[in-house]
Amino acid sequence: MIEPGLTPAQVRQLFPSLQHRVHLATCAIAPPSTPLTAALHMMLAALLTTPWPEFESMTDYVREHAATVLGAATEQIALVPSVSVGTYQVASTQRWRGSRRRVLVSASDFPGVAHVWLAQQVRGCDVVFIDTAAGTDPLEAYRAALDEHTALVCAPLVTYRDGLRLPISDLAHAAHQAGAKLVVDASQAAGVMPVDVASLDCDYLITTTSKYLLGLPGLALLYARHPAAGPKPTLTGWQARQHPMAFDPLTLDWPASARRMETGTPAIAAVYAAVAGLQLIERLDLTAVHQHVTSLVNHAAQRLRAHGERLTLPKAEHRGAHLVLHDPQPQLLADWLERHNVLTAPRAGVLRVAFHAFNNHEDVAQLCDAIERHRSHGMAGNGRRP
Repeated sequence: MIEPGLTPAQVRQLFPSLQHRVHLATCAIAPPSTPLTAALHMMLAALLTTPWPEFESMTDYVREHAATVLGAATEQIALVPSVSVGTYQVASTQRWRGSRRRVLVSASDFPGVAHVWLAQQVRGCDVVFIDTAAGTDPLEAYRAALDEHTALVCAPLVTYRDGLRLPISDLAHAAHQAGAKLVVDASQAAGVMPVDVASLDCDYLITTTSKYLLGLPGLALLYARHPAAGPKPTLTGWQARQHPMAFDPLTLDWPASARRMETGTPAIAAVYAAVAGLQLIERLDLTAVHQHVTSLVNHAAQRLRAHGERLTLPKAEHRGAHLVLHDPQPQLLADWLERHNVLTAPRAGVLRVAFHAFNNHEDVAQLCDAIERHRSHGMAGNGRRP
């Protein structure tokens, strides 16, 4: 059971495309749901009226539902166009002066995050990359680099490539003891496992709405524990004002809430999709979802390894919602699988296989059967152990 009264099969029925396609690519993008389709029809209907009041209400709904899902207060949530912009908004509130100029960044971070920090070097930021690859001890690696020069620690809750879950709450404790703040990218975790900002004890958390939160690209959520603390962000816009609808070009004021980190008009289609996705996520017991997903990851790994496939699979307590299959030509393998109605997510030289509440063991069987057919046909890229 995912939730009393809502079974995995009932969740699956909300995704019509799953009737003819196995979707194992939610780590890249979610499949469309019937609530998402209904939300987009609602947006189109609003365009036939005076839409802006409804658009404003929908952005308010995103903040409210995001706060519920993340265990935050509504005032701590800002809407930004992407995780990269959210990361920049955090970076822009820092003043790289004095002795605290260092940012510790995971070498396994998504490039859209890591590149933002590298770009801050022209402002005086000192970027240090931490080895968090599968098989390492990420916490000890961060601890070894933490010192009185560290201003920020940046870490993914789950790494985008290897599906490694980092010990964020322990890392937060270590960062705070050293006088540093913690920035978390939860894009590979939020929506498929419990993500509670109080339990994580992070200072900032950023996540896209287009993956496990079941929305569309074009919107991300930025949580700030103390949004009004410190310098104001240098990227701004009319949505970041105390009274946006005043349309006053001469007054640059800042609300005390995280809305001060917003910019201009958000992608409205992504806003409607985010409301639909977040409402659906709220109906799920995410602890049960994570258990369900873990069973699928374990099942897939067991069968793939039994047929000689080479995988990256972290220890059970450090696993996210996807596993990694090594293949000399992962894009060709992904293309072949898609032609056989199995959608996966090739990235950074590997094939990622991701699971969510709507997946089941039949999906695992279809994936494994398709890969076995691919190997037996002698297609390019067998990816097996020698």
